[in-house]
Amino acid sequence: MKRLAPILVLAAAALSAACDKNDDKTSPTMTMPVNAPPTPTVTMPAYASPSADNTRVNARDDASALTPMDQGNDAMDLKITQSIRKALMSDSALSMDAKNCKVIASGGKVVLRGPVTSTAERTDIESRARATPGVTGVDDELEVKTP
Repeated sequence: MKRLAPILVLAAAALSAACDKNDDKTSPTMTMPVNAPPTPTVTMPAYASPSADNTRVNARDDASALTPMDQGNDAMDLKITQSIRKALMSDSALSMDAKNCKVIASGGKVVLRGPVTSTAERTDIESRARATPGVTGVDDELEVKTP
């Protein structure tokens, strides 16, 4: 303990001296200098989409529409959802929209929701869901996006 006290005193003195030498108008907390140039603004190219926010799509959901919050938590429903999701993610022919569709299993019934790029994708996803063991029914609410 006697050795630690002088070390702490020396460390505090060194820190104090370092702060006193700070003459470039910056504080010891590493803030930007007062005379720093303005941060450049980044403009998006004209071809880029302005926003990835699609929350307005969720406005169509009424109280009767199932959402991922309605996913069943029993072992069979979780296994069904996992199997369908694995099948979708492992298929390189499916678009990212198709891979990200909502898969909701509750009581053995599966609800599929979300956008897909083609009717073929919609049919493929539905057939994968129907072929999954334990599925008693499929409600296909997938939407084909128009170009």
